[in-house]
Amino acid sequence: MIPDKIKNIKIFVKNPSESRRCQEDLFKLGCEWRAGGREPSYLNKNYLYVHSNGSLSYGDNQYGFDTSNNRKVLVQSIMPTWKERFENGKYW
Repeated sequence: MIPDKIKNIKIFVKNPSESRRCQEDLFKLGCEWRAGGREPSYLNKNYLYVHSNGSLSYGDNQYGFDTSNNRKVLVQSIMPTWKERFENGKYW
C-alpha cells in the first residue's frame, strides 16, 4: 500500500544521480511506473510525479511542473538521509 504522504506529489530532481536515488526510494515505498516496472528510468528528466494510485510518471518542462495540481515536495523528504542509510547498514 502506498503511503498517503507520497500520493499526488511532484518532485524536482537536479540530475540523473538524484533521480535514480529518488526513484529507487519511491519503488521501495510501493510506487511503479505507469506502464509498469520498477527500474530507474528517464534519468535525464527533471520532474517526477506520483499519482493517487502510486503510479510514477515524469515530465520534461517546468511549466507543466508549476501548473500541476500535485503537491510539491523536496526530494530530500522522499530519500532517506545518509544517517538513516548508515544506521540501516546501507552505505550507498
